[in-house]
Amino acid sequence: MVSLFDGIACGRVALERAGHTVFSYHAYEIDRYAKAVSRYQYHDIIHHGDVLDADFTQFSDIDLVIGGSPCTFWSIAKAQREIDKSGKGWKLFMRFVEAVRQIKPRFFLLENVASMPKNIKAYISEELCVEPVLINSALVSAQSRKRLYWTNINGNGCIPQPADKSILLKHILESGLPYQDKSHCITASYDGAVFWNSIERRQRSMVAEPIVLKDKSQTLLAQFYKENANSLIKRNRHGLIVAEEINIEEPQSLSAPIALADKSQTILSSLHKENALSMVIRQKTGLFVAQRIGEMGAALRTREDEHGRFKRLEVRNDGKLNALTTVQTDSVICSPIRLGEIGKGGQGNRVYSVHGKTVTIMGNGGGRGAKTGLYKIDLPDGDYTIRKLTPIEAERCQTLPDNYTALGINDKGNTVKISDTQRYRAIGNGFTADVIAHILSHIRFDD
Repeated sequence: MVSLFDGIACGRVALERAGHTVFSYHAYEIDRYAKAVSRYQYHDIIHHGDVLDADFTQFSDIDLVIGGSPCTFWSIAKAQREIDKSGKGWKLFMRFVEAVRQIKPRFFLLENVASMPKNIKAYISEELCVEPVLINSALVSAQSRKRLYWTNINGNGCIPQPADKSILLKHILESGLPYQDKSHCITASYDGAVFWNSIERRQRSMVAEPIVLKDKSQTLLAQFYKENANSLIKRNRHGLIVAEEINIEEPQSLSAPIALADKSQTILSSLHKENALSMVIRQKTGLFVAQRIGEMGAALRTREDEHGRFKRLEVRNDGKLNALTTVQTDSVICSPIRLGEIGKGGQGNRVYSVHGKTVTIMGNGGGRGAKTGLYKIDLPDGDYTIRKLTPIEAERCQTLPDNYTALGINDKGNTVKISDTQRYRAIGNGFTADVIAHILSHIRFDD
């Protein structure tokens, strides 16, 4: 077989799952990390380099040509996406067409994004002389990923939908809790996932890790007076830290400042430079008081941009409510709660409080974090850190074996570790293996 835009050889994984024996596997790919992974998994793979430089006349007696030309040029997620035949997306696709016409395989299979412009979809169908079938990877995985498949397998693409395996995100997590049933589509840019983006624009699913306080105190050590909550947690020290429960359903319970301790620790001359986060991270001393955050007037409105339609909480900063209208969400009240940060802080280390299934996401620092919204989260009440999917969980979303992308063989023949960033990218660029296996299972060589 010949695989164009091969990536990490997901097509090879699918062929084997479909029960087909692979006698030769020729691959065109330019990403060195993807090639390293496929070379590690399949030592007999034959790499040919850039598809733009390919000479397809060298192949004969090929059963299958498969490929997924890069979808970023046509995806709705791309601003100013290509909408005609003049762009690079079309140029790359036409290399697939040329491969099919020159190699003349018994079967071909092309995959691309379902959100492409309608005219591009029509152009592709005209070139390949078949109509696509739309399959959502959610049927066979924990990921919602709608893709179009053009093929002449099973009578010019008469491919039935795969059976729903009822796999949910919670079934593939290594730890933590999901706040949605299915993961959003895993893309090559998944490594840049942040919580507001995941919730507001329905991209790059993340996972909630509960923060649990133990019922029993650990053994008290003589040096306990030197400890604080952060050191106990980060360095696995022993001691008793007590948190007093606050009933946030009763506003009067928050009407006055809340002391974090009966006595202030030693106040340093540098206290004016401190904040609660710096004190925890750098184990400084001093007294900080938790002050109630006041309610703010807001409106929950649907907005639209190049990424689609989404709900946004638009908050006033003048202490006023919006005018009351017949639409209830035109004037609402929100009370933002963010408990703090752990580790180095930043988007990936914030602690969020879930109360009544709702979490407020706030960022007042400008830039990409300057997003405000009140969102429903399907989680038990409690406090959580929000993390990205692990590489293994991302692999499971694409129905790949655990740690499939962990190691590679470079061009020098050395085994190398693949960074998480490159793993996410390779996984996001790949096929959902079980969808491809479903389609390839309809190949009949005795037809």
